[in-house]
Amino acid sequence: RQCYIEIVRGKIGHSTRFLLAEYRTTTMMIPWPRLVAAATATVGTTAFWANMDCNPSLYVRERWWRRNPPNPPQSTWIIGASSGIGKEMALQLSQQHQQRQQQHSSTTADNHGSLLILSSRNVDALEQVAQECRRQQQHYETNDLRIVCLPLDVTNLPQLESAVQQVCELTTTQQHDNGRKKQSESCSPALDMVVMNAGSGVLSPALETDSNVVQTVLQTNALWPMILTPLLLQHYPDPTRDPPNSTTSAPPQLLITSSIAAKVPVPLSASYAAAKAALHHYFLSLATERPDLVIDLACPGPVDTQFHSNHIQSPVDDHGEEDSRDLDSKQQVQEHPQQASSSSSPLKMPVQRCAQLMLAAAARSWQPRRSAGVQESWICQQPTLTALYLYQWCPSLLRPVLARIGTKRVNLWRRGLDLYNPSSWTAAAESSNESSPKR
Repeated sequence: RQCYIEIVRGKIGHSTRFLLAEYRTTTMMIPWPRLVAAATATVGTTAFWANMDCNPSLYVRERWWRRNPPNPPQSTWIIGASSGIGKEMALQLSQQHQQRQQQHSSTTADNHGSLLILSSRNVDALEQVAQECRRQQQHYETNDLRIVCLPLDVTNLPQLESAVQQVCELTTTQQHDNGRKKQSESCSPALDMVVMNAGSGVLSPALETDSNVVQTVLQTNALWPMILTPLLLQHYPDPTRDPPNSTTSAPPQLLITSSIAAKVPVPLSASYAAAKAALHHYFLSLATERPDLVIDLACPGPVDTQFHSNHIQSPVDDHGEEDSRDLDSKQQVQEHPQQASSSSSPLKMPVQRCAQLMLAAAARSWQPRRSAGVQESWICQQPTLTALYLYQWCPSLLRPVLARIGTKRVNLWRRGLDLYNPSSWTAAAESSNESSPKR
């Protein structure tokens, strides 16, 4: 018996020593520094991506642009400037003009007057935005920014033609007054940037949307930029057919307010998504025909603006007030709608941040050497940004998820709940659980 016990102890000891040796060997073979570095990089990348609210290239460029702001365009025309994104862009551009003029006040070359043209159908709101821009100028010693209000209904073709003619006259006069070029008959307007931001939206299931509403949404989101762009660019030479001329200015930079609805299906916004997709691909096709143009397609997601109520089927006007529920009535034009919501939500981007990112995306062409071509920017909060990338890479994987989300959004819309309030989704889930039969 004693011999048997000694044999067992010896085997156990031998097995234990063998296991310890194997553990030491395996531990020494594991590249711990590489694993720690990989884990640190993974955690850092995840944290960086969780805080990102736009595509990575724009995120980095905006950080650099914030530290080294370029000179803003000397003449800008913002269409849809009475509220929302357009209003905020006007305020930020006005502030940038005054800051740059204050920095270069000692030199006369950089102190030429600038021009900011604001257009919208709502004249009263447009004048208020202009007054806010002028109040910003009172904080600076220099006051060389000229602000002009140009009322415009983008659904009216004669008004579009008249507005283009007035803008060309304003910018040509501004060009002559600043001494940028000598006045001549062949001198083209010195318009640096055009922001096409006006539009209208509707929140309704696709099969329940009135035909007049669909026609209005398409007209106010997709058709007028397609009409305005040729009217404007006919005043500039076409390098594909016209010889170069030193007395003509380059065509203006086109900053288009598109939407993520042009890239990914959005429940309850079928007509709006179709209009934005048409607008998006029109300018993509235009960029292939005219590679000399500078086109920036900004695709914002849900933005914290007050243009919709979450249960109204008809669009709203420039003030963000509810229109009539009669879908056969004439629809009103508003300034760049986003998905409906009646309250603020962490899922919606602040309008100041959205305008800042859009201007940062357009700043690539504010340098002395303009980078021609088309650029697309995605501007939205998480998790919308992640879903947008997943849909571009593997749409078949995300379509079933969007289908489930779409049916829930329709149910919330029918109940009149806020689509961007998490408590609305929780309440809907609890009510569905209570209404479901128990076994």
